[in-house]
Amino acid sequence: MARGNTWTNSDGLEVGFGTRDSYNSEGATIRTKGRQKQIELRFNATDYADVATGALTGKEAVIPAGSTIVSMSMKTLTQFTATTATTLAVGLKDTTDGTTIDADGLLAATAFPADDVVTAGAGADIGTITAEDAVVSVDPDVADLLTGEAIVFVIYEDAVPTSAAPAVITGEI
Repeated sequence: MARGNTWTNSDGLEVGFGTRDSYNSEGATIRTKGRQKQIELRFNATDYADVATGALTGKEAVIPAGSTIVSMSMKTLTQFTATTATTLAVGLKDTTDGTTIDADGLLAATAFPADDVVTAGAGADIGTITAEDAVVSVDPDVADLLTGEAIVFVIYEDAVPTSAAPAVITGEI
């Protein structure tokens, strides 16, 4: 059965069948393979995460400090339109206060892609190790997007754990 099919359990909660729908304006880690993880951030004109606001909800998927950003891509589902904007950038912001780390570190400002176009990120932060905990942010060059929807995918690898020897146990056991 598809996720759209639901039933109401004995507690009165609506429960869906199948895999969950990952539509959420808060980024989420949706795939994990070893140390490699994938974050999906789906956004539209009314709920994009604008770095200019600096507001964090606490629900964002965090890329931990020491992680290596492997790649980023954005699939445009519906082309964005705005009164004055012409470009969109994808970057990182700090998890503690929402300040911008690099507004276009994953995808430099690019003209709004057409429907069903996948845009590969080539920002300066791809292939680098994060110095601090970060979240993915979307930054259009205007605060009033009218229409549009896209999904951003970021693949990163967790930091390699240290190989320091454990503390020696002394005394009686």
